[in-house]
Order: sequence, then C-alpha cells, then structure tokens
Amino acid sequence: MNFIYITIIGLLIGLVGTGAGGVLAVFVARVPKRPLSLIIEFCAGLMICVVCFDLLPESFGAEGLSVNHTDMIMSITGIIISVLTLIYAEHSLRAHGKAIGSAFIMSLGIILHNFPEGVALGAAFYANVMIGIGLAVVIILHTIPAGLIIGLPLKNSGYSKFKVVLYTALVGLPMGIGAFTGSYLGEIAPGLSSIILGYAAGAILYVVFGELIPEAQELHKGKLGTVGNIAGMIAGIIISFMFK
Repeated sequence: MNFIYITIIGLLIGLVGTGAGGVLAVFVARVPKRPLSLIIEFCAGLMICVVCFDLLPESFGAEGLSVNHTDMIMSITGIIISVLTLIYAEHSLRAHGKAIGSAFIMSLGIILHNFPEGVALGAAFYANVMIGIGLAVVIILHTIPAGLIIGLPLKNSGYSKFKVVLYTALVGLPMGIGAFTGSYLGEIAPGLSSIILGYAAGAILYVVFGELIPEAQELHKGKLGTVGNIAGMIAGIIISFMFK
C-alpha cells in the first residue's frame, strides 16, 4: 500500500479515536472508576496480543516455526531503542509537569504515545495490509478512552463542547505523522523493516506495561481489571486471526 494512503489512514484513526473520546466526554458527567479500569485493562490485553501475534512475528520474519535470527536481533534493538526513548521523553515531561495544567500534561503524554503507535500502524500496513487493519481496529478502541480522559478535564475547566471535541481530536494528529514515518521508512529502506516494527512493538509494550495497566490498577485495585485484561487478550487473539 502507498505510504500516502497509509498516512491518511493513520491520521483518520488518530482523529476519530481521540475525537470520539472527546464526544463521550461532552455527554458524560463523570466516568466511574471501576468500568474505566475495566476498559483500560481490556485495551491493554488487546494491544499485548497484537504485539505478540502480529508485530513481532512479522518483525522476526517468521514463517511457520522458522525465525530469521538477524531480523530478530534488529527487532530487539528496535524495542530497546523505543523503550529508552520513551523513558527519557516521559522523564523530561514530568520534570516540567508541575507548571502545566492536568489536561495539557495528559494531552502531551498521549501525543507522546500516539506517534510510536502511528509508526506501528504505518509499518504494519506496509508489511502486511491485513495486519495493519487488525492493528487499526485495536488502536481505535484504545484511543477512545484516551480521548475521554483528556476531554473530561477540559469540559470541567469550562471549555465549550466544540473546543473539547476539537482539542481531543487534534491530539490524534501525531498518529498520522507516525504512520507516515513508519510506512515511508519501510518503502525507502526495506532492510530496516525489522527494526522499525521492533521499535513499534517496544513502544506499544511500554504503553501497556508502563501506563495502561498501572493506571487501571490505580483506578480500581480489584480483580475486575484482570478479567478485563484477559477478555482483551481473547478479543485480541480473535482479531489477530481474523485479519491474517
């Protein structure tokens, strides 16, 4: 698929996903912590499955039980680079966070995650269209609650309904930039596809284990979140094999 079309797809997914969360924020007074924890854990389970069954096998060059060890090393290198980059970026963000409003700091955090997820989307579409479609479904499901989390503080701060939806949708723009980056690099340097997909996989894993699951556990410490995570993994397995 042409990288321009992939960029447009990534842009639309980012805008629609977070924008839909903004629309929900406009019409919802507050979200109870227990169901929000369940939703976040469900999204985390979905994303784990996409990484394990789609991105990493594609990155390793796996065919059946055969794995290209050079691709595997490049993929692991990409994972390490992405994790170190996100750790440094989040550390810098938190260091300046005290002087920034809560909605803005959350927006910056989600923007930080949307770019590498966009890279994952672009690289996945370029490598295998069906895997890209499956990942697109998962990313939309994941970005809706992210948009809701941004939209609620904006609404409570007195922003108009139009501005709440507009600002939450704009947070999805880096998804399109990331999709362009992932697909374009895949086109001009096919030999780097393993490291690009590895970078994308590492970014998603970092978001899941460093952000989503801790956030869900902070919202509600019961077993419901675990059930949501398992349900998300089951749904992820189904989506993964539907789009092979």
